[in-house]
Amino acid sequence: MERELPEFDIMGYVFQVDVYSSCFRMKHYPNTQLSIFNMDLLENGYGFEFKKSSGALINYSGSEYVTVNWLAHYDPQTMSEKYDKPLDEVIGKSDFDIIVDKDALNRMLKGKHVRVDILGEQYELDGDYLRPLRKSIDSGIDLSNDYGPLEGIVVPYDPILKVVPELDHDTITAVPEGIVYIDIPPLAVLDPVTYSREWNLNLKLTAMQFPPKLLHIAKEVGVEESGVLTSIEINKKRMAKKAKKSKGRKPKR
Repeated sequence: MERELPEFDIMGYVFQVDVYSSCFRMKHYPNTQLSIFNMDLLENGYGFEFKKSSGALINYSGSEYVTVNWLAHYDPQTMSEKYDKPLDEVIGKSDFDIIVDKDALNRMLKGKHVRVDILGEQYELDGDYLRPLRKSIDSGIDLSNDYGPLEGIVVPYDPILKVVPELDHDTITAVPEGIVYIDIPPLAVLDPVTYSREWNLNLKLTAMQFPPKLLHIAKEVGVEESGVLTSIEINKKRMAKKAKKSKGRKPKR
């Protein structure tokens, strides 16, 4: 049986504390969620502008500034479970103290580079580029994309040569053999320190949203998550259409 979420009142509205979603959820309108990452981080909790008539986190005329306590204050048991810490290390602590590895954060602030492990091979993050630690590997992995630092990428990877092969998505018609696909986390996840600086965000709140780690393990995923199958389907249809058009054309005399 699921444990009932703790509740508290904001200006007459009942909110539930959802630790796993890092938000306060309106009980009778569960789609209304107030994420702690959209709030101000205060000494004893969070603050935000709240408009009573809409029951939403809003910042305009008629709203009032509201303060709430830490998630850990309302639901220490679930915080203990989520972050795998003994209950006595959660009670009385701030969410920041519970969530963030301060040693990792301080080392990143001093310039320590994050590493990413791809099938046992380690790469060092340098801006938006993963540089191989082994000198014998010719090239690294470009993480720049059109979607920004909050979007990860799935890259093809040759586990023998330890390189990212170039796949021509405009011509590919079959799944390449010997290639696997690696899901690399977003840059904001890999390097929350740089992300917070570049976007002028509160470092502590950013570190809570994307807890600093000095080593990330990239996951291998199926080809269906890479976009390759879609490209193959499109190219095959285009080729079939072109062949049909060519076949129906009358030969010149």
